[in-house]
Amino acid sequence: MVADAGLAGILLVGLGGALGALARFGIGRWVAHRHGRHRFPVGTFLVNLTGAAALGVLHGLGAAGDAALLLADGFLGAYTTYSTFLSEGVGTRWRPLYLIGTLALGAAGYVAARLLATP
Repeated sequence: MVADAGLAGILLVGLGGALGALARFGIGRWVAHRHGRHRFPVGTFLVNLTGAAALGVLHGLGAAGDAALLLADGFLGAYTTYSTFLSEGVGTRWRPLYLIGTLALGAAGYVAARLLATP
């Protein structure tokens, strides 16, 4: 979608991406401060599940154009994190639960949020 967005669209994705990365960083720090460091990556798990549900809401509401560039491609693209999900998943003894749980609950959250948000 970004390829045909033009300069304004690219700037929207960049702005959303910066805000999404800061939100992910802030939530990760908050979880670590509040609950301590666990072998189970609670912060990344929380971020990826809420991000999947938020994307479902955006799709359910029919977000398109600038709103989709800013929120879906930009914010949620940076907020959720596949690389950290895999990296932390490999390093935890909870690996099967974490990897399968994130995928299953993320998909369920996306579908449920999309259905609830669809007018």
